Amino acid sequence: MAVRQRAREVGAPLRVEGEDFDIEWSESGSAGSKFRYAERDGFAVEVALPLLGGHQARNAGLSLACVRALDAHDFWLTYSLTVF
Repeated sequence: MAVRQRAREVGAPLRVEGEDFDIEWSESGSAGSKFRYAERDGFAVEVALPLLGGHQARNAGLSLACVRALDAHDFWLTYSLTVF
């Protein structure tokens, strides 16, 4: 069964990369990676991550999307980012 269909059936919110948010890896160096996370509602942040590789930046961006989605549904969450 398709994920979109199942989410509709159970009333679960679904957020999709490339539709609801974007993760743009900008660079990787000896200190780690940088990426930009942006949502369609205007929320955007540049993040420095002490891990190498675009895949690490994408993983962190997906984690951020999860935290933001949970926060939007009144879960009590606290998170912090190093913003540049």
